[in-house]
Amino acid sequence: MRPLTTSTSPRRSRILLWSIPLALAVGCTTDTPASAPDAAEAGDPTLGALPAGDTVERVEVDRYLGAWFEVASIPQGFQARCAATTATYGAVDATTISVRNACRLDTLDGEPVQIDGMATVVDPESNARLEVDFGFGRAPYWIVDLASAPAGEPYPWAIVSVPGGSSLWILSRTARMPDGRYEALLERLRARSYATDQLALTLQPDA
Repeated sequence: MRPLTTSTSPRRSRILLWSIPLALAVGCTTDTPASAPDAAEAGDPTLGALPAGDTVERVEVDRYLGAWFEVASIPQGFQARCAATTATYGAVDATTISVRNACRLDTLDGEPVQIDGMATVVDPESNARLEVDFGFGRAPYWIVDLASAPAGEPYPWAIVSVPGGSSLWILSRTARMPDGRYEALLERLRARSYATDQLALTLQPDA
């Protein structure tokens, strides 16, 4: 496993605490109501059936790797100061993923900050539950909703959360998500009792 790399500046280290929640995540979901929106209703081919459990049934890790933009989140700590927030995942071995979270403070031209860590798959049957380690603590990472896409293609969006639903992140492969898709994802989250009223849109370069 590769060593972690973080800033040695005390001020930067404190600021980097924002990125723990983005790279961590756990779902707190309930049984799927019959009235939950489906792909046909939303008119978006990336919307499949809602997950029946706390996480999605299966994640193909190679399709999850790469760069993601944070579209919206429930702000946590220093993360509330972040703009242009991204997460980038890379393969290390069969069960380990490298994690790099980055953002700019306060504005799109603000000071850049980043933190590197490792995520380990803890549920190989689904690959939807991982544990992330940044060198100063571990936390779970659960993928609670995930886009449908043609076989072999990267997933275009993902949603992660934390125990109790106090934190929530909507991620996309593009810095701007179509309004219709975003609203459909909110409806999916509401159908599973997530607190979408606490979400704040993340400022991104082309948004």
